[in-house]
Amino acid sequence: MLWIWLGLAAAAVAVVALVIIAGGGSGSGPAVPAAGPVAADTSGSYAELVGRANDLYDQGMGAFDSDDDAGGVEYFSAASEVYRAAWKKQPGDPSVGTDLAVALFYSRHHDEALEQIAVVLKKNPTFQSGHLNKGIFLQTEASEAADDGDAADFLAQAKTALQKAVSLDPTSDAGKHAAEQLKSL
Repeated sequence: MLWIWLGLAAAAVAVVALVIIAGGGSGSGPAVPAAGPVAADTSGSYAELVGRANDLYDQGMGAFDSDDDAGGVEYFSAASEVYRAAWKKQPGDPSVGTDLAVALFYSRHHDEALEQIAVVLKKNPTFQSGHLNKGIFLQTEASEAADDGDAADFLAQAKTALQKAVSLDPTSDAGKHAAEQLKSL
């Protein structure tokens, strides 16, 4: 599993730093700046698709780490298309389903990310990383919510998801991270 940091603009000035556990790729080095839309090759075997998506994921993280938000979004958008192609070939793999959700989230498709993680958790209700990511997604939604009622609802849902992640295995990295996230709510 890979620890990932992402700064998301919340409100006008505040920045929320999030850690999301996801499969991602190998961390093969810095990203090459995206010069416009990044191509998403959705051909090939399941393993080829996952490998290609992981590479795009890594490049997206590299772009974000280099303060290239637009490039990061482009890479994650392409990664989400490739993960989606892999997911269609093998829809029961909760790791790829979660990676798809994270890629959607990072490409600023928050509603789709929440829908995707719900699909993963419906099929795999004990998939700890899915619950952790759902909690982080909802925590971010709360920080970005303009309406206090919406923020409170998102926070309550985030708390439930993070508590579930902790309850599944409090000694795992994901469980420990979920417990830390709960403290910040």
